[in-house]
Amino acid sequence: MADFGKGLETSWVLISASRARGRVVIASDASPIKEYIQHEKTGFLFRDQKEVYSYVKKLLENPDLIGKTGERARREAENYDWQVVLSRYEEMYKSIVNNRTIPNK
Repeated sequence: MADFGKGLETSWVLISASRARGRVVIASDASPIKEYIQHEKTGFLFRDQKEVYSYVKKLLENPDLIGKTGERARREAENYDWQVVLSRYEEMYKSIVNNRTIPNK
């Protein structure tokens, strides 16, 4: 069971793992979380309890929206996979060493 009382880092780990599994996330519209969720595309960001209720209701009434939003979140989460990130850094460092330029990726 997730421990929501340990702070933002634990919340981000939970959110990240959920997105990687294609789960829809409803999270607070606060930094840094809002930097990783595209509102109503890869998840939902709320400012108050009324918004949480309205997003839960919207998802329950639209099962297709759950699938589409979750799939977009899963695809986006692949960009944060450590193997992908490390490969990009490796490519950048090799480019700098070999060409003295930074790749545009």
